[in-house]
Amino acid sequence: MAAAGLVAWAALPLAGLALLERREAEAGFAPVEPVFAAVQAAPEREIREVGLTLDWSPAAELTAPVWHGLVDQILMAPGQRLAHNTPLVSVDGIERRAVRPPWPRAAALRSMPWPWPTLGSAVSARR
Repeated sequence: MAAAGLVAWAALPLAGLALLERREAEAGFAPVEPVFAAVQAAPEREIREVGLTLDWSPAAELTAPVWHGLVDQILMAPGQRLAHNTPLVSVDGIERRAVRPPWPRAAALRSMPWPWPTLGSAVSARR
């Protein structure tokens, strides 16, 4: 009785595996056929009311870096709104643009993001 149970315990999984492999060989994917649909106007129009709330805040201050040279051309108009990458002036033929990085341009050393070294660590590393 134990021998029959051992044979069934080993034979049933092997028979199941053989059956699955045969079914897998018979199975296949459906052929791929391109589907085209013409663009058409929607049959109905949908109108929705939307609430809008504006929150005004003071503009960020932009500070200019130290530029050396001759200003060839002013590339902005008086009262023009500045945005990131707006051309400002041409200095010695080089176009200078407004830049607003995600971090402050100047900060105390203790608040600078890592891995910026402090002056003390740079001096001690040279010794």
